[in-house]
Amino acid sequence: PEKRKVYDLSGGSYESLRSAASVRLTAQNYHHMVTQSRDVWVIQTFSEVQDASRRAAAHWEQFAADMKKVARFGRIDANLDSDALGLLPISVRLHPTILMVARGHPV
Repeated sequence: PEKRKVYDLSGGSYESLRSAASVRLTAQNYHHMVTQSRDVWVIQTFSEVQDASRRAAAHWEQFAADMKKVARFGRIDANLDSDALGLLPISVRLHPTILMVARGHPV
């Protein structure tokens, strides 16, 4: 409920909605955190300028918080970390996109 209030007040800005359940994935940390990991990762790509990404933010946060014992969660900001998009095992054309990676391979 508190995250939802912040989300609503911020107009859906990711900058004001820091994630306690997700890690920011970048080109610099993607291989170390995801590819070389034995964990299951659920990764969201997003673009803050797209309405769909802003609308999905609260749902993503709730899902990541609820499922944190099952998998690790990370987000790639398409505007700030576009190089990281090229490291994904799929070609992302729409945001938000959610994919799962286990032991470095797409599921």
